[in-house]
Amino acid sequence: MLIVQLNGGLGNQMFQYAVAHFQAMRLHVPFKLDTFTLDNTAPGDTPRSYELGNFVLKANLATEKEWSAYYLCRKKRSLFYRILNLLYRKLNRVTLFKETFAYQYDSRIEKIRDNTCLSGFFQSYQYFQSIKEELRSDFSLKEPLSGENEKLLSSIRETASVSIHFRRGDYLTNHYHGICSESYYKESILKIKESVENPVFYAFSDDKEWVEKTDLLKKINVHFIPDNPATTDIYLMSQCKHHICANSSFSWWGAWLGNFKDQMVIAPKQWLSDEKENQKVSDLLPTSWIRL
Repeated sequence: MLIVQLNGGLGNQMFQYAVAHFQAMRLHVPFKLDTFTLDNTAPGDTPRSYELGNFVLKANLATEKEWSAYYLCRKKRSLFYRILNLLYRKLNRVTLFKETFAYQYDSRIEKIRDNTCLSGFFQSYQYFQSIKEELRSDFSLKEPLSGENEKLLSSIRETASVSIHFRRGDYLTNHYHGICSESYYKESILKIKESVENPVFYAFSDDKEWVEKTDLLKKINVHFIPDNPATTDIYLMSQCKHHICANSSFSWWGAWLGNFKDQMVIAPKQWLSDEKENQKVSDLLPTSWIRL
């Protein structure tokens, strides 16, 4: 059996689920999801919860007995306890696989075996590109949309729909990512208008009040997505024909799950604030996406 540690918001959890699903298929073993980190927020981190439950995917959560085979003491992070946990895993004949860098494909994963726990963010489509159709199915909603969302879905499918995502929230104070610039959105909107006939924009954001007031959207045909569960927003986003992404795993998934044959996806070159770190973001964006 494989175990994958869930960490972060919905987009991150989808990456972690996807890599575990692919590796479990490759090894012909089951896999389970470890929610320990979600249930035990570290000081200074944004509190998170398990968010995959509204999707049709059938995932089992790892019990404490199952994940404890990898950790004698999980809450301690000193060198002493890291060494102790390493020796404990050797005693239990299990392996902890930690990625090298979140945005680069780590080929070492191709050599993992059964009884491995996966730890990381695994933010590259290369980990699971070959099971894209299965993931589209897994990440569809358990319950059909209703009310305003049902009307929005019909509109999205009937128009030259373009999702545009504004990630704000914790990014306003998170200097590792930062928010996308106004110039990025202006250039992206212009690019869409030059390439797509009669585009209709659908604005997604974790800051609804701000997005409804911004001048960036004043001169375009735009619909504002209401407050929804995150899974509903990602599904609606994925149904759009074209996409303007923020530097966020959330809109990455909304675009990557899209199934329109001639879709245009625009994503920011500046994914991370620090230029040296940003240059290492090599395997996140598919080559067909436009980087501005």
